[in-house]
Amino acid sequence: MIVLLCGTIQTMPERRFSFSFLIISTLLTIALGGWVITSALTRTVGQPEQAKDLLNKSGLYQAIIPQQVADAQKANPSLSGIPLDNPEIQKILATSLDTQKLQNEGDKAVDAVYAWLEGKSGEPRIDISVMADQESLAQAAGDYAAKHAASLPACGPGEADYAAFADNPLSATCLPVGISPEIVQSNVEQAVANNPALGTSTQLTENDLKLANGKTIMESFNSAPVWYQRARLLPLIFITIAAICVVLLLLILKTEQGVRSAGKHFLSVGITFALVAIALAWGLEKLFSTFIPKSDNPNVGDALMKLSTLFNAALRDNMVLVSLYLVAAGAIFLICALLLRRMKRSTAGTTTPEAPTDTRTPAPPKTTFVPAAKPATKKPAKAAPKKKPATHKKKKVE
Repeated sequence: MIVLLCGTIQTMPERRFSFSFLIISTLLTIALGGWVITSALTRTVGQPEQAKDLLNKSGLYQAIIPQQVADAQKANPSLSGIPLDNPEIQKILATSLDTQKLQNEGDKAVDAVYAWLEGKSGEPRIDISVMADQESLAQAAGDYAAKHAASLPACGPGEADYAAFADNPLSATCLPVGISPEIVQSNVEQAVANNPALGTSTQLTENDLKLANGKTIMESFNSAPVWYQRARLLPLIFITIAAICVVLLLLILKTEQGVRSAGKHFLSVGITFALVAIALAWGLEKLFSTFIPKSDNPNVGDALMKLSTLFNAALRDNMVLVSLYLVAAGAIFLICALLLRRMKRSTAGTTTPEAPTDTRTPAPPKTTFVPAAKPATKKPAKAAPKKKPATHKKKKVE
């Protein structure tokens, strides 16, 4: 906020530090910043395709759907000997599911959730149908059972319960005498391969998919569609406010100064938020690691952490990209301001300046008192001296 405020003050003209300009400048800065954040969020998770890409890369489908399948099959008595709550068993179940089928079913669930958020349906109608490859599931479960049996200590006298071990060897705490890991592997493989419940598809609906708090999506986020539809309008609202502020800058300033001021705003906000995006991604990663609900299933927990990392990276990249759009717009504004200045100078150089005409009514002449001057007295001129008449002497004639 301090950086944005400093950038706002720097863009103020030296002789136009007015309150109206301060309000418009601050509002333009906030509008541009809001447009960057909301546009980046829209580019990250605003459409189903973007959410599907993040979920596929995080492996959340492979973690959540097997868990939901296991929860749905808990009530089946034929599976009482298989600890479906075990994360390792759920990993095995995930590997036995068709990967492409799993992704397609997950994508269908995402489409249903977005249709609900957009108001196209009254609730997120989810219908997932998955079926494990029973043969690969039996082999993987047998391998895991053998490793588990090999890690058990031998049962002491009186500790061996052959009946309980036979019913649920994966929950045993010791290995009875005469039982080898190979025997355990063979028994588990046969039990899984011959179990009819694992050879049929499992149907999951919106009521079966529950969050960590035990509630369905509808119960936890019943007001989400309203907020989602409002949030989608925010980028348009922010960019409209920014456009109005630019027009106001052009009105209160000269055209060239207004364009230059708008360019400085776009440039400063773009550079600032490109740097903020990096710090924001780091802060969100710490926030998610602290406040994401902990799951009893480490597979789901790991997938959620990977999803948060992918989300932070995508949001950071989109914020930087949108900020670069502002930087480019700011550069265009500044270039236009420079061209306007040059055009103004060239026009001023080719036209002869006219003398300013005064259209005001001339004031009446002021009268001042001037005393009459005394008449000059002439002194009588001196008479010129009379010349004596020249006398010519007669020469004597001898």
